[in-house]
Amino acid sequence: MKTAAVLLLVLLSFLSLGVTASAQAETAYIRVVDQQGNAQVATTVILSTGTVRKSFLTNSTGWAEFVGLSAGTYNVSVLYSDLVIATDTITIPGEKVKNVTVFLKDLSILLLDLDGHPVFGRKVVLKSERGNFTLTRETDNNGGAVFQSIPYSSIETIGPYNLKVEHSGIKVVEASISVPVSNVTLTAKLLGLRITVTDLEGNPVTDALVFVKSTKTASLSLTRSTSAGSAVFEEVPASSLAEVGDYQVWATVGQVVVFNQTRGFDESLNYSATASLGRLTVKVVDESGDPISNVAVSVANQVNRRFGFNTTDSSGVVVLREMPLSTTSAGQYSLVFTRGGVKVKESNISLTVSQPSPEETVRIGRIKALVAVKDFRGNPVADAAIELTDLSTPGKKLTASTTSEGVAEVVTLPGAYRVTVRYRGHEVLSRVVAMNQTELEIAGVGVDLPVTVIVVDSNGKAVVGALANATFGGEVLFEGEVGRDGSFNATVPYAGSLVVSVELGGVLQAIETIEVDQPTTEYIYLQSIIGLAGMQLTLGTLMEVLTVLLIVGVAGLIVVVWRDLITKRLKRIRRPLHAASREGKPD
Repeated sequence: MKTAAVLLLVLLSFLSLGVTASAQAETAYIRVVDQQGNAQVATTVILSTGTVRKSFLTNSTGWAEFVGLSAGTYNVSVLYSDLVIATDTITIPGEKVKNVTVFLKDLSILLLDLDGHPVFGRKVVLKSERGNFTLTRETDNNGGAVFQSIPYSSIETIGPYNLKVEHSGIKVVEASISVPVSNVTLTAKLLGLRITVTDLEGNPVTDALVFVKSTKTASLSLTRSTSAGSAVFEEVPASSLAEVGDYQVWATVGQVVVFNQTRGFDESLNYSATASLGRLTVKVVDESGDPISNVAVSVANQVNRRFGFNTTDSSGVVVLREMPLSTTSAGQYSLVFTRGGVKVKESNISLTVSQPSPEETVRIGRIKALVAVKDFRGNPVADAAIELTDLSTPGKKLTASTTSEGVAEVVTLPGAYRVTVRYRGHEVLSRVVAMNQTELEIAGVGVDLPVTVIVVDSNGKAVVGALANATFGGEVLFEGEVGRDGSFNATVPYAGSLVVSVELGGVLQAIETIEVDQPTTEYIYLQSIIGLAGMQLTLGTLMEVLTVLLIVGVAGLIVVVWRDLITKRLKRIRRPLHAASREGKPD
């Protein structure tokens, strides 16, 4: 009986523990929705009571599940960026499910400039004035930005919102709003500028750099180049902003400041900037007043040594535009005139306010030049025909002939020319020269070219007694026996082919063509001639000699062999005879 009683007590104890454990392991379900009943996903829900605190993120249907809860009343808190935006209570085990509503609203922002144009790509910053959280969105092509599911400002932890947009670190718009407002249009203090730069005659400047810089904020500095005379600046912060103030506006051409002004901008406008730029017209003529075309005019000033470049037209005129006045840092101008890259004239000029568009006439006179033509030895070349082609005027040519002293006189404009020299009707030289002095020497002309030809055998030894013939264009330049050193000399009238034939012993040994374009020494190798024992033999003669030697050698060998055989035979005959005589027997 005692044992049964003990077992019954243990069983009752286990049943009591099971009932208690079942009472402690409760589960609660919290669903978070907005005022339209839309489930709130990934929202933090806090369940707390006393020292117990549990956290859960809502699932895709807005539910948060809390397990292992003991009986009691729990506080329910819904968080947004760590701020409580909704509260409630749930009592366990009496309540299993609780719905909590949060008040949220989408906020649409439209950002415009002072002209009502959308502002693209700007960051809009939304900050709760009570809660410590900030949201940022970037405007799209239409100037729009959307903040989704923003808590109502009426929530104690949230309060009003502050909206802010910055440009280059400068606040260009700021506003305070209260949600549930859903659409807000912000007008940023941003304006547009079209700055048109003109010269002193009102002509648009197409190659200027325009700078716009705040006098208060150094980082606010804008630069544009002119197109069709205008530089366009968009979204420029207004001068009324405390951090902006007036702007310094200046323009440069060729690194020279030609306009500079300080002023404020509080509205978009077309702004005209009259620059200190003039125009220079230059007409280039010869000594008779006739225009010279294709003269290159390069311009330099004290700031830029390569300020500009242009070429005279068929009327000899060149117009140099957008030239800073000499009253600027440009100072006086230096003009360099070239023809075919050869400097033919240089002059200086100043542009002033009283004369911003001067017209100048520049005269370039012809020069009388003596052209000396010389060969490779430095000797004058007489009766040579010279042709000068003006590289600055295609098709324009000048001809002359050298005298017995090798000199020709030409009168022409200075510049670059291609000079062609012909001798006996053949072109012997063509090169580009600069005609800018009264004397010009053309040296190294390929005429009367000395040629030395050396005839050698297969071993490189001079062949003596060979007969040579050298012709050039059908003209015989040499005919006869070569010297003891195997050589002969010829003078080739101009560059071309020298044909040389060589005979030895009445037999033609070689015919070779030598291309001559300068003084030269050439070797002709007679491979068929072989030096032997101080003699120079042809291959045929050498073969005959070798054949004779071979025959003689073979015959001698045969004689020696027969002699040896006969000697051996005689010795065999003599031995028996000698033995018989000693024995006294008759043969």
